[in-house]
Amino acid sequence: MRAEPTSRPSTPTWFLDVDGVVNATRTPHQKHGRYETTDVAVAGAVYRIEFFAPVIAEINAMSRERLARVVWLTTWNDEARTVLAPAVGLDDFDVCPQPRDLQPRGWVSHPRRGEIWWKTGRVLEHIDSQPGAPYVWTDDLLDRDVKRALRDDTRSNGLLLTTMATPGLTLTNLQRVRAFLGGQPSSAS
Repeated sequence: MRAEPTSRPSTPTWFLDVDGVVNATRTPHQKHGRYETTDVAVAGAVYRIEFFAPVIAEINAMSRERLARVVWLTTWNDEARTVLAPAVGLDDFDVCPQPRDLQPRGWVSHPRRGEIWWKTGRVLEHIDSQPGAPYVWTDDLLDRDVKRALRDDTRSNGLLLTTMATPGLTLTNLQRVRAFLGGQPSSAS
């Protein structure tokens, strides 16, 4: 992970996924607003990205206001920062890389929890290094068991937000994030 020269230690961390969060997996119904599309090339493949510009603006606003230190937590790894973010207009955020020693289905071995999802392992590393520090995790694959395990950890102080893959992260979701982080309502939401 890259160094974080501009963040204060007390700044909450926001773990942000790509697919089903920033990138809606299908074109959402009009009730969510007009989504934009762009194609990005990663490792020789081209991916269609569907995103909602006001969501992008609000993520950037919360980061710029230093309400949170946004960190990519995604299988896109560094391509989230170097390819996806510039294509949709997101600022340059740090990347929490996927471990190299993944077991089948994305599991890793954790000293206290046994076999767990690699993303859960990264969030637990954060909790271990900063007990009680607030954090946000937005992911379309956050299930009941992962949420329960993190909420049961007495050192955990997080907002765990499961998005729907379509429409992805919404302005309503972002109002919850902003309220958790203690920010004032923005013009983007």
